[in-house]
Amino acid sequence: MLTSTEVPMLLQRLHIHNGYRPLHQPRFYYYRSAFLLHNELINVWTHFLPIVLLAYYYVIPEIQSETPRFPALVLHFGTACLMAGSTIAHLLHSRSPLDHVFWFCVDFAGIGIWSLCIGLQRFSAEHDSGLLFDLLYLPSLLIFVIPIQFMTTTVFFVTRPHWKLRHLIRLLACLIMAIYLNAPLTRRFWTIPIETSPSLQMHSKSFQWLLVSGIFMGGNVPERWAPGIFDLVGYGHQLFHLCIIMVAWNLVDAAHLDCDLETASPFLPKNLATLIVLFIGIGVIFETIRRLMRIAKEKYQ
Repeated sequence: MLTSTEVPMLLQRLHIHNGYRPLHQPRFYYYRSAFLLHNELINVWTHFLPIVLLAYYYVIPEIQSETPRFPALVLHFGTACLMAGSTIAHLLHSRSPLDHVFWFCVDFAGIGIWSLCIGLQRFSAEHDSGLLFDLLYLPSLLIFVIPIQFMTTTVFFVTRPHWKLRHLIRLLACLIMAIYLNAPLTRRFWTIPIETSPSLQMHSKSFQWLLVSGIFMGGNVPERWAPGIFDLVGYGHQLFHLCIIMVAWNLVDAAHLDCDLETASPFLPKNLATLIVLFIGIGVIFETIRRLMRIAKEKYQ
């Protein structure tokens, strides 16, 4: 493994001095590195294992049930995209600067799809939200997730990767998006005591874990306090992954309680609208990546 001085600046993590994989190796080397000790190993497994658990404990039982609930499956799809995008990005990004940009754009795409699916699941599962809300929420959800969260993250990552304000903008965009995703729950938070509603407690915990995750993502702690000590185990991004697992876990458990048989069918108007918005969002996300990679190839090839 290499030190931080032996890899390009783009591939360096702040305050992480050792454990970098060599560049320009055959692709199979990076797949095999899932079983080698390096500074991305824990990041790979902390998001791969949850995919297996999600499938075994949530997706398969939902599909095998007599009436699979469409809103719950939408959230499970988004959660799987988040975990899979992160897993593959941390596994393969070290091959070259161009690989680094591409795979982390895929990672950001997974985050964007997950965010979109959280909003869509909450929209589909809520009852009596009102006609005006139903008409306005889905178009505005696309605005909050795609331009505000996803595009600000990816565009600055590709065009201005070393800009100091980039991470602050990313954190603020994610916070704005997270607050907006709670809009479908507002009526319940106002009318139902949270101590009487297990699902609202889980939604609240997921938001709290998200706030905690921002400390590790934005603060680079604890490695900034002891550079070189947490190179392999315990640095901020690894702890961020653990917090995101808690966010996702609370969300899927809350969805299990919120999604009932009345909203199960994919042919309900709300669910059909949800599906259309999901396809539009995914299409915009991947078209954005395609265009940004043209810029990245000019910079890094």
